[in-house]
Amino acid sequence: MSLVTCLMILLSVAVLRSNKIWGNQLGGEKTEVADSLSAGPVVTNDDGSMVVNTASLGKDIQGFGGTVPLEITVRDGVVENIRALDNQEIPSFFDNAATLLDKWKGKTVGEALAMKVDAVSGATLLGRYAEGGVEAVAGTDYLQTLFLNIGGSAGEISALALLLGFAYLLVRKVVKPWIPLSIFLTVFVTSGIFYLVDPSTYTDPLFNLLTGGVILGACFMATDYVTSPMTTLGGVIYGAGIGFILMMIRYFGAYPEGMSFAILIMNMFVPLLNRWFHQSKYGRK
Repeated sequence: MSLVTCLMILLSVAVLRSNKIWGNQLGGEKTEVADSLSAGPVVTNDDGSMVVNTASLGKDIQGFGGTVPLEITVRDGVVENIRALDNQEIPSFFDNAATLLDKWKGKTVGEALAMKVDAVSGATLLGRYAEGGVEAVAGTDYLQTLFLNIGGSAGEISALALLLGFAYLLVRKVVKPWIPLSIFLTVFVTSGIFYLVDPSTYTDPLFNLLTGGVILGACFMATDYVTSPMTTLGGVIYGAGIGFILMMIRYFGAYPEGMSFAILIMNMFVPLLNRWFHQSKYGRK
């Protein structure tokens, strides 16, 4: 009965947060009103030069702090100047990055379009979801997350390698599987409930299992001898708590990932779990 109650609470929270159920809007559609720009994207000056304002053209291109509009001056088919307009980026960081804009000066429009970038640095899949929602991570190739070809922090870029390392620890009987399995199951069930309620707002269970620090934390951090419960039942409850807190942080928190926070929070309950679910001493019932 308590499990059913918890599932109903999760269902209610998911519906209240997105105002949707199974992807259908409740109580009418929400509309977004965009601010109209006072000037068009291209302005021709008296001297024949053209000034391109990317505020409207690149309104869907998000940086770390939002959009970064540019003012590009073109004269006789050559890029004469590029000026960054007001934005919400960190000034000290952006001032260094803005020096790269000079690389396009003096190039023809064709040459500027043909230039290639040296590297791309950006948010991980969870960071993109936190910023842009489900649409930002649509089309994620789970085979890439399972193997190696995704960006991420150390220990997040190959789920398969982490699982192989965990299998080795299980074979050597260094750790037991109950805590990781309870974490994986809780993440799967919790994200599955939210995903069924509104797949346009919440990510699917497979995405949540294969991204971020779930596998790393479940297999190699939560199983630490000193900070994890001593009994199997205590370990299962401990893992379920970690999985639940993790998904609440991902869906409702300010951080895109919450594995470390979830483990630390549940570490505080380990003494209580050891007291409530302690093993019977030898010779006593």
